[in-house]
Amino acid sequence: MHREIQFGQAYANLNASQTPEGMVSVFTDGYFDEAKDHVKREGLTIFATASGSAAIDGIYETESVSPGTVLVATGGTIYKMASNGSFTALSGASYDNPGTPIRWAEDFTHVYCASGGKPHRADLSANTLADISGNSPTSCTHIVWMKNFLLTNGLDTSGAGNKGDIHFSDDIADKYDLSDSWEVYNNEAHPDDCEALLSDWEEVYSMGSHSIEARYNDGSTPFGRLEGTFVNWGTVAPYSAIYINGQLYFLMERSSDIKVARITQRVPEVISWPYDSLIRGLATHSDARAFPVVMKGRPFYVITWPTSNITLAYNIEQNNWSRWGHWTGSAHDRWLGNCYCYSRSHNKHYVGDRRGTGKIFTVGGTQDDSGTIRMELRSGFISGQSEMSKFNNYVRTKSTGASFTLQYRDDGTGSFGNSRTVANPSGKFHTRTNRWGSYRQRQWEILHTNAEAFVFSEFVEDYREGVH
Repeated sequence: MHREIQFGQAYANLNASQTPEGMVSVFTDGYFDEAKDHVKREGLTIFATASGSAAIDGIYETESVSPGTVLVATGGTIYKMASNGSFTALSGASYDNPGTPIRWAEDFTHVYCASGGKPHRADLSANTLADISGNSPTSCTHIVWMKNFLLTNGLDTSGAGNKGDIHFSDDIADKYDLSDSWEVYNNEAHPDDCEALLSDWEEVYSMGSHSIEARYNDGSTPFGRLEGTFVNWGTVAPYSAIYINGQLYFLMERSSDIKVARITQRVPEVISWPYDSLIRGLATHSDARAFPVVMKGRPFYVITWPTSNITLAYNIEQNNWSRWGHWTGSAHDRWLGNCYCYSRSHNKHYVGDRRGTGKIFTVGGTQDDSGTIRMELRSGFISGQSEMSKFNNYVRTKSTGASFTLQYRDDGTGSFGNSRTVANPSGKFHTRTNRWGSYRQRQWEILHTNAEAFVFSEFVEDYREGVH
């Protein structure tokens, strides 16, 4: 008998005894593309190293202020990074809470940043960084500039006020530093905090733990509430909320359950269903941080949980998930990426290292910082809808790359073994390997660790049924 075994998309909610044919129970360090092939993700190649040997908290390319200048935040210091990988430190203040994700904004004159403390102002002509004084908040995690207004969340300078306050100022002439520069508005539709503040489509989204509300510059208030934009979903992780291609992604809690959600054209939806069980079981969720990543023109929403050491990647165009990691030699830690920026001026996709190395990577290559990328692909349980014994005559696979490892386990017992190296003949994609033994129900696993691109496209088995 002759059949093609479909590996399909990753679906991690079922336990080890489940996972039917056509599903994948484990898919690490790859993505499922439009041809329904399993593609090994691109690697991270070292580009430059900032001094201080700390994690990279943020990378940002300016748009209006010194257009094309790339800023790197690490260890409390912000640097200009040139296209040759050299660094110029901004002197003066340090940004707050190194190790915390940093958020950026700019107003045609200065660049601003926030990381859980005071908002800071960068003068890229003088190469200095200063605190914004006045009555600006002292505990802001997010900062936005939109239509002549600088906005942040957080409490005021005395540590007072409502946690849901949104602070705003249009005092650009005085650098937002005067004592009366700042005013406050609060969410109206729901009494909630303001965990995250984002903007897109000339709208400001205030995200609390229980709700989301959108406002716009109405010319008088100045920020009037947009009717029909209130959502009774909030976020449990402020740094999980980001905009990608006009869509808002965030980690949310609803009915005591944790899921990744997306808002498209005012409509919220849950998108994490293939990995809800894994996400639900994590030790903590509030530490989650997310950022966009583009690989070979494909946009991903990448969310990582430092405490639980897990990274998941959502393929936006193909609507599927996989797990990304860093192979230690014995296990997968979370992915090395901590932040991302595409630089148009440098024409490079930059990723900052989460470890205390100060390393900036570019997306590309076949290794992670000269280390192994281990793509794992595990099928569901293959039985052909029959409990009769089967004898495998041969397996025919289609893949790129020189070789990969194919192994299996039968009837869901024991560990994977009986492995073979499947090598493609020079210049060919198809390979046939004979006689893989007898089984009733079998689970296959594909491992690829070579420093090369790899695409797994087809798995065909020929077998005899009823053989004892």
